Amino acid sequence: MLKIIVKIQQITQKDPVISDVLFYFDDGYDSFDKYIFPLITENEYPLYCLAIISDFIDTPGYLTSKKLRKYSNVGINIASHDVSHAALAIFDKSD
Repeated sequence: MLKIIVKIQQITQKDPVISDVLFYFDDGYDSFDKYIFPLITENEYPLYCLAIISDFIDTPGYLTSKKLRKYSNVGINIASHDVSHAALAIFDKSD
């Protein structure tokens, strides 16, 4: 993960056009808080988006509502990824 963040930082420092890009992190895993957030700088916050599964907020392994408010307040984008993240492969075509 560190290599990805370093590469993003190298790209954004060299090319200001990259600010038109968002880096998405799906599902709202709490690993974002542990591995990504500490490595990014304040001016990079708007480049990041957390796509959250709303049913998983405040559950083990996922971000808390408190953390999501913190990230939103500093400028990290928060988006809805799904409500329950149903495994579509288990549904019949008629569903």
